[in-house]
Amino acid sequence: MDRQYEGMKMHTILQTATRLGSARRSMHALLLFLTLLFANTAQAQEWHYTVRPGDNLWDVSTRYLSAVDYWPKLQALNGVTDPEHLPPGTKLRIPVAWLKRLPAKALVLAVQGQVQALIASTNKRVAVDPGLFLHQGDILGTGPDSNVTLKFADGSRVLLQADSELRLAILNARGQTPFVETRSRLEKGRADSEVTPRTTGAGNRYEIWTPAAHSAVRGTRYRISMDPTTATSRLEVLEGRVELQGGRKTRSIPKGFGTLAETGKPPLVPVALLPPPPLGELPPLVSRVPIRWSFPAVPEAAAYRAQVAPNEQFGFPLKAGQSCYR
Repeated sequence: MDRQYEGMKMHTILQTATRLGSARRSMHALLLFLTLLFANTAQAQEWHYTVRPGDNLWDVSTRYLSAVDYWPKLQALNGVTDPEHLPPGTKLRIPVAWLKRLPAKALVLAVQGQVQALIASTNKRVAVDPGLFLHQGDILGTGPDSNVTLKFADGSRVLLQADSELRLAILNARGQTPFVETRSRLEKGRADSEVTPRTTGAGNRYEIWTPAAHSAVRGTRYRISMDPTTATSRLEVLEGRVELQGGRKTRSIPKGFGTLAETGKPPLVPVALLPPPPLGELPPLVSRVPIRWSFPAVPEAAAYRAQVAPNEQFGFPLKAGQSCYR
């Protein structure tokens, strides 16, 4: 009986050891997978710094990182043997998440009509003129038949149309690097964005939030609007692709498509945008006002939105956001 018990006990121990060994192998495989996954993610979010003569890890950490305590991690990540002497020309891999967050600014490029800004630092309203720098927390407001064009730190631009309100929620730069974080909140009205393509990795962010949804892009041209009366946000993509999130669901909107999202609900399935009306019959030069023209109607179109600008880029419209009904 004792031998039988001992045999059963030994068999149980062997089974347990086998299960533990299998669990350890599974855990090792999982850790290896997570390590590779983290490595790939980290690599996609890294900045490569070129070492200059006289640089050491402490100087680089003080200059660029959010805390000098990161230097041992920086040494380990890059396999540096002598942190006091770095060979000039060496490339250091630095995760974007380690970089300092410094305040960035938005430059007013052009103004048409009546535009005001509520300055966060003084809580005072000022008239907006070209050349004015705006900062995080400032709120822009446009009047009827008015618009304003802003340029952000990464070169991206936004055209705020008439009767709109935009708050500059987050304007950050990651140290003295090309990585910029730009997040704005459109409370009402329309905003047309031309976002600089992201050629420097995943550190850059450009987002416009609305009470109904928020958009995130990596180099594109798109329009987003917010109607507080109907609690509805509309999105139209002209170039690239935009991720629109609302109601805990994200939709990817490709070029030539649009969608809408009501507050608290997910964005609708994207639909193809209608083509613009042909304008080939318009005169090449208009020297007298008022300006009137006609064009063939587009099937299914209920209204048209026209912009008049002094050049083909339409960066600084003289008139924007006018609805033209047929």
